[in-house]
Amino acid sequence: MKKIWSEFKESLSQGFNYLNSIKIEKHTLLILLIFVLSLLDAVFTLVWIDAGLAVEANPILSRLLEYGKFSFISTKILMTGIGCAFLFWAKSKSKAARFAIWTIFIIYCVVTGYHLVGVLHSMDQDHLPN
Repeated sequence: MKKIWSEFKESLSQGFNYLNSIKIEKHTLLILLIFVLSLLDAVFTLVWIDAGLAVEANPILSRLLEYGKFSFISTKILMTGIGCAFLFWAKSKSKAARFAIWTIFIIYCVVTGYHLVGVLHSMDQDHLPN
């Protein structure tokens, strides 16, 4: 596990170094990562709901699930996209926006970690390497 974590940290470091070399601003990168993590959250949520292991916590998106997965995903993308666009616009104008970017990023990292832990716990242990 330590080797995997070490390789992950090295890959992450290389990715950040690459993005730094092409001069992408860190708050812009965080906004892009927020969008990607939001999409992952949507996919994981649908998997857990289909498996009967979860419900959608957002009341708006929960209601949209009654109309189908497309309504859920498209609204999630639209809502996240609008929020990310606003943060992109506001990041250079407001310290609060930059704080919000970091806060939302950390929250989505925790949510994604929660989903990944759920995946690991739901795997059949017999198929894992020793």
